[in-house]
Amino acid sequence: MLPWTQSAQAGRDNDTLEVAFPRDVTTVDGMYTSRRENDILGLLTDDALFYVDPNLLKAVPLAARSYDLIDDLTLNITIRDDVYFHDGSLMTVDDVIYSLNWAKDPKSKSRQRVRLANWIEGVSQTGPHQIQLKMKHPYPLAMFDLSYYVKMRKSGHYER
Repeated sequence: MLPWTQSAQAGRDNDTLEVAFPRDVTTVDGMYTSRRENDILGLLTDDALFYVDPNLLKAVPLAARSYDLIDDLTLNITIRDDVYFHDGSLMTVDDVIYSLNWAKDPKSKSRQRVRLANWIEGVSQTGPHQIQLKMKHPYPLAMFDLSYYVKMRKSGHYER
């Protein structure tokens, strides 16, 4: 630690961690910002289907349990059955489909919309905990995009 810096201290009595950023935090929703401060907090509060393991440099399941690339245009994803939102409700396949569809919907006005709409054709449920994602064309960065640009939201979240 440098002599003029101070380490972050968690308040053990109230289970609180205080941090400071050089700019205001406008949102923790990565769909609507690219500011680093917001992104850092968003990674602490939201999960995606996958994350990129920094040691392996590849996408590994996070809110997903597993995945299988069926062909160049079809990705089957099994969703974990033990992921909960902040309000205590269980994440469902409907929530995952909603999140993926919202991410590419023109109504979303998301910063990531064009990127995702360029390659995601559609998403459908194929089982109690399974979805199938169809691509418009082969896209080698699909797993990267699913790790960074689509956070899971409860169905109907953005309409509320």
